[in-house]
Amino acid sequence: MKKLYFITAISIVILIISFFFDKQILNFIFSLDFGFLKSVLVVLDHWVTNAILFLVLPTIILFRKRNKLMFLWLSLVLSFLVATILKILVARERPDLALIPEDSFSFPSRHAAIAFTILPFMFKETKLWYWWIIVIVIGLSRLISGVHYLSDVIAGALIGYYIGYFLLIFYKKRKILL
Repeated sequence: MKKLYFITAISIVILIISFFFDKQILNFIFSLDFGFLKSVLVVLDHWVTNAILFLVLPTIILFRKRNKLMFLWLSLVLSFLVATILKILVARERPDLALIPEDSFSFPSRHAAIAFTILPFMFKETKLWYWWIIVIVIGLSRLISGVHYLSDVIAGALIGYYIGYFLLIFYKKRKILL
């Protein structure tokens, strides 16, 4: 638990610092030559790919644990809703460098929120490094494609992770009570 608090504290500090340097960070990322990788990440950003990663794969993995699966789906829906509501409330414009047309606001990253909400549910089900790689690549793809600032991705990641984390705790407590 102390490790989680430490990582959260560091994430919040990085989030606060990134607010001040978001444009410089994004300009630096765009100055790097990602070549073919940039094209791959834009394709991975497509909604079909995201549906497979966030809904189909976890459903297959958790199919035999239907109660846990319901909490995972609930966390996906809540992450989507919370990120969408915050987007409307904050109304932060997207970066000018976007390679993918987006018609919503920037803060927080809904992709990051949805991706990171899966992590707590997958800890004991699969090899953890696999899911960490997926969610980090998704966060990086949002930066490299220029549709989000670093602070958007970090905030989305924190929102999603904690929604998943607290719903998983609620699932475990509910399971003990039954």
